[in-house]
Order: sequence, then C-alpha cells, then structure tokens
Amino acid sequence: MNMAKWKCDACGEAENTDVCCVVEMWAGEPEYCPITGEECEWHLVKDE
Repeated sequence: MNMAKWKCDACGEAENTDVCCVVEMWAGEPEYCPITGEECEWHLVKDE
C-alpha cells in the first residue's frame, strides 16, 4: 500500500515551500500545512 501524496496550493510565507506544500499520508487528507499551520486547499498528487 502506497502513501498518498498531497500538494497544497497556498503555503503562506514558508521559506521551504516544497516541504510545506507536499505531505505524504497513509490515510485521510491533511488539513493544515505542517510548516505554517495554515489551512490549505489540498490536491492528491498522482505518482508517475
């Protein structure tokens, strides 16, 4: 079972937006950016 990779549209003023914008989770959908703590619009990233 693969982890789902989520990408966030808006990540506030985080310096490392790659870390902020992409979150991998086993189940469910992230609610907040782990770096800025802000809410995001999350979209599932399809693996190539």
